[in-house]
Amino acid sequence: MPMKNRVCYLHFQSRRRSTGFTLAELLVTLAILGIVAALAVPGFSNAIARARVRDATENIHGLIIQAKNESAIRDVNLSVTVQADHWCVGIAPFPSCDCTPDAGANACALNVAGTSVLQAVSGDEFPGVTITENFPALGTTFNRLRKTASPAGAIAISASGQTLEIKVGLTGRVRVCAPEGSAFPGYPAC
Repeated sequence: MPMKNRVCYLHFQSRRRSTGFTLAELLVTLAILGIVAALAVPGFSNAIARARVRDATENIHGLIIQAKNESAIRDVNLSVTVQADHWCVGIAPFPSCDCTPDAGANACALNVAGTSVLQAVSGDEFPGVTITENFPALGTTFNRLRKTASPAGAIAISASGQTLEIKVGLTGRVRVCAPEGSAFPGYPAC
Protein backbone atom coordinates (compact mmCIF):
# COMPACT_ATOMS: atom_id res chain seq x y z
CA MET A 1 0.00 0.00 0.00
CA PRO A 2 2.70 2.55 0.68
CA MET A 3 3.81 2.30 -2.95
CA LYS A 4 0.38 3.21 -4.20
CA ASN A 5 0.26 6.37 -2.10
CA ARG A 6 3.69 7.37 -3.33
CA VAL A 7 2.63 7.11 -6.99
CA CYS A 8 -0.39 9.34 -6.38
CA TYR A 9 1.80 11.87 -4.62
CA LEU A 10 4.27 11.99 -7.53
CA HIS A 11 1.45 12.31 -10.03
CA PHE A 12 -0.02 15.21 -8.02
CA GLN A 13 3.33 16.99 -7.88
CA SER A 14 3.87 16.79 -11.65
CA ARG A 15 0.47 18.35 -12.23
CA ARG A 16 1.18 21.23 -9.88
CA ARG A 17 4.39 22.13 -11.65
CA SER A 18 2.66 22.56 -15.04
CA THR A 19 0.16 25.24 -13.93
CA GLY A 20 0.71 28.92 -14.91
CA PHE A 21 2.27 30.63 -17.92
CA THR A 22 5.82 30.76 -19.05
CA LEU A 23 7.38 34.09 -19.88
CA ALA A 24 7.42 33.18 -23.59
CA GLU A 25 3.68 32.39 -23.58
CA LEU A 26 2.93 35.67 -21.82
CA LEU A 27 5.00 37.68 -24.34
CA VAL A 28 3.32 36.00 -27.33
CA THR A 29 -0.13 36.71 -25.84
CA LEU A 30 0.76 40.36 -25.23
CA ALA A 31 2.12 40.71 -28.78
CA ILE A 32 -1.10 39.31 -30.25
CA LEU A 33 -3.22 41.63 -28.09
CA GLY A 34 -1.09 44.60 -29.21
CA ILE A 35 -1.59 43.72 -32.88
CA VAL A 36 -5.36 43.33 -32.43
CA ALA A 37 -5.55 46.67 -30.56
CA ALA A 38 -3.51 48.43 -33.27
CA LEU A 39 -5.91 47.12 -35.92
CA ALA A 40 -9.00 48.17 -33.92
CA VAL A 41 -7.97 51.79 -33.17
CA PRO A 42 -8.54 53.22 -36.69
CA GLY A 43 -11.95 51.55 -36.91
CA PHE A 44 -12.86 52.92 -33.49
CA SER A 45 -11.74 56.43 -34.48
CA ASN A 46 -13.84 56.27 -37.65
CA ALA A 47 -16.85 55.10 -35.63
CA ILE A 48 -16.48 58.08 -33.28
CA ALA A 49 -16.19 60.47 -36.24
CA ARG A 50 -19.28 58.97 -37.88
CA ALA A 51 -21.23 59.28 -34.62
CA ARG A 52 -20.27 62.94 -34.23
CA VAL A 53 -21.17 63.72 -37.85
CA ARG A 54 -24.49 61.89 -37.48
CA ASP A 55 -25.32 63.75 -34.23
CA ALA A 56 -24.40 67.16 -35.65
CA THR A 57 -26.36 66.44 -38.84
CA GLU A 58 -29.48 65.35 -36.96
CA ASN A 59 -29.33 68.44 -34.71
CA ILE A 60 -28.96 70.82 -37.67
CA HIS A 61 -31.62 68.96 -39.66
CA GLY A 62 -34.03 69.22 -36.70
CA LEU A 63 -33.38 72.95 -36.40
CA ILE A 64 -34.07 73.50 -40.12
CA ILE A 65 -37.29 71.44 -39.93
CA GLN A 66 -38.29 73.51 -36.89
CA ALA A 67 -37.79 76.72 -38.90
CA LYS A 68 -39.88 75.36 -41.75
CA ASN A 69 -42.75 74.23 -39.52
CA GLU A 70 -42.75 77.17 -37.11
CA SER A 71 -42.81 79.71 -39.93
CA ALA A 72 -46.40 78.63 -40.65
CA ILE A 73 -47.34 78.31 -36.97
CA ARG A 74 -45.96 81.75 -36.06
CA ASP A 75 -47.17 83.30 -39.34
CA VAL A 76 -43.73 84.83 -39.94
CA ASN A 77 -40.95 83.99 -42.38
CA LEU A 78 -38.09 82.29 -40.51
CA SER A 79 -34.49 82.41 -41.69
CA VAL A 80 -31.80 79.79 -41.20
CA THR A 81 -28.33 81.33 -40.83
CA VAL A 82 -25.21 79.24 -41.45
CA GLN A 83 -21.90 80.52 -40.12
CA ALA A 84 -19.19 78.13 -41.30
CA ASP A 85 -16.11 79.94 -39.94
CA HIS A 86 -16.66 79.18 -36.23
CA TRP A 87 -19.57 77.05 -37.22
CA CYS A 88 -22.99 77.69 -36.01
CA VAL A 89 -26.46 77.26 -37.49
CA GLY A 90 -29.34 79.29 -36.07
CA ILE A 91 -32.88 80.42 -36.83
CA ALA A 92 -34.57 83.78 -36.34
CA PRO A 93 -37.34 85.90 -37.90
CA PHE A 94 -34.65 87.79 -39.85
CA PRO A 95 -31.63 86.73 -41.95
CA SER A 96 -28.00 86.74 -40.73
CA CYS A 97 -28.67 86.27 -37.04
CA ASP A 98 -25.83 85.85 -34.54
CA CYS A 99 -25.55 82.45 -32.81
CA THR A 100 -23.87 83.71 -29.65
CA PRO A 101 -26.10 83.95 -26.58
CA ASP A 102 -25.05 87.53 -25.80
CA ALA A 103 -25.86 88.90 -29.29
CA GLY A 104 -28.83 90.86 -28.00
CA ALA A 105 -31.41 91.87 -30.61
CA ASN A 106 -29.40 90.20 -33.41
CA ALA A 107 -29.38 86.76 -31.69
CA CYS A 108 -30.63 83.58 -33.35
CA ALA A 109 -33.60 83.38 -31.02
CA LEU A 110 -37.35 82.92 -31.01
CA ASN A 111 -39.88 84.26 -28.55
CA VAL A 112 -41.22 81.37 -26.46
CA ALA A 113 -43.88 82.31 -23.89
CA GLY A 114 -42.56 85.86 -23.69
CA THR A 115 -38.90 84.84 -23.34
CA SER A 116 -36.25 85.04 -26.05
CA VAL A 117 -34.79 81.52 -26.43
CA LEU A 118 -31.58 80.85 -28.37
CA GLN A 119 -32.23 78.57 -31.37
CA ALA A 120 -28.82 77.42 -32.55
CA VAL A 121 -26.55 74.42 -33.03
CA SER A 122 -22.91 75.21 -32.32
CA GLY A 123 -19.69 73.49 -33.35
CA ASP A 124 -18.56 73.68 -29.72
CA GLU A 125 -20.91 70.77 -29.04
CA PHE A 126 -19.24 68.60 -31.73
CA PRO A 127 -15.42 68.63 -31.49
CA GLY A 128 -13.61 67.70 -34.70
CA VAL A 129 -16.69 68.31 -36.87
CA THR A 130 -16.64 70.98 -39.59
CA ILE A 131 -19.35 72.37 -41.84
CA THR A 132 -19.38 74.00 -45.25
CA GLU A 133 -22.34 75.57 -46.99
CA ASN A 134 -23.19 76.71 -50.50
CA PHE A 135 -26.16 79.00 -49.87
CA PRO A 136 -25.77 82.26 -51.88
CA ALA A 137 -26.69 84.34 -48.83
CA LEU A 138 -25.22 82.21 -45.99
CA GLY A 139 -28.60 80.69 -45.28
CA THR A 140 -32.17 80.40 -46.44
CA THR A 141 -35.59 81.75 -45.51
CA PHE A 142 -38.81 79.71 -45.25
CA ASN A 143 -41.96 81.37 -46.54
CA ARG A 144 -44.70 81.29 -43.90
CA LEU A 145 -47.51 80.69 -46.40
CA ARG A 146 -46.03 78.30 -48.94
CA LYS A 147 -43.32 76.64 -46.76
CA THR A 148 -40.90 77.16 -49.64
CA ALA A 149 -37.24 78.05 -49.15
CA SER A 150 -35.28 80.79 -50.86
CA PRO A 151 -32.49 80.36 -51.82
CA ALA A 152 -31.80 76.64 -52.13
CA GLY A 153 -28.51 75.20 -50.94
CA ALA A 154 -26.76 72.56 -48.88
CA ILE A 155 -24.74 72.14 -45.70
CA ALA A 156 -21.99 69.50 -45.61
CA ILE A 157 -21.08 68.16 -42.17
CA SER A 158 -17.70 66.37 -42.00
CA ALA A 159 -15.16 64.76 -39.66
CA SER A 160 -12.20 62.50 -40.50
CA GLY A 161 -13.31 62.02 -44.10
CA GLN A 162 -16.88 61.10 -43.10
CA THR A 163 -19.53 63.43 -44.57
CA LEU A 164 -23.29 63.89 -44.57
CA GLU A 165 -25.19 66.64 -46.39
CA ILE A 166 -28.40 68.48 -45.63
CA LYS A 167 -30.03 69.75 -48.82
CA VAL A 168 -32.72 72.43 -48.82
CA GLY A 169 -34.68 72.75 -52.08
CA LEU A 170 -36.68 75.67 -53.41
CA THR A 171 -39.89 73.73 -52.73
CA GLY A 172 -38.94 73.63 -49.04
CA ARG A 173 -37.91 69.99 -49.10
CA VAL A 174 -35.21 69.29 -46.52
CA ARG A 175 -33.34 66.00 -46.78
CA VAL A 176 -30.22 64.34 -45.42
CA CYS A 177 -28.04 62.28 -47.75
CA ALA A 178 -24.60 60.66 -47.86
CA PRO A 179 -22.20 61.74 -50.63
CA GLU A 180 -20.45 59.06 -52.64
CA GLY A 181 -17.67 57.46 -50.59
CA SER A 182 -19.25 58.14 -47.18
CA ALA A 183 -20.04 55.13 -45.02
CA PHE A 184 -23.41 56.01 -43.51
CA PRO A 185 -25.91 53.16 -43.68
CA GLY A 186 -29.51 54.28 -43.46
CA TYR A 187 -29.01 57.50 -45.43
CA PRO A 188 -29.78 57.69 -49.15
CA ALA A 189 -27.02 58.62 -51.58
CA CYS A 190 -26.87 62.27 -52.67
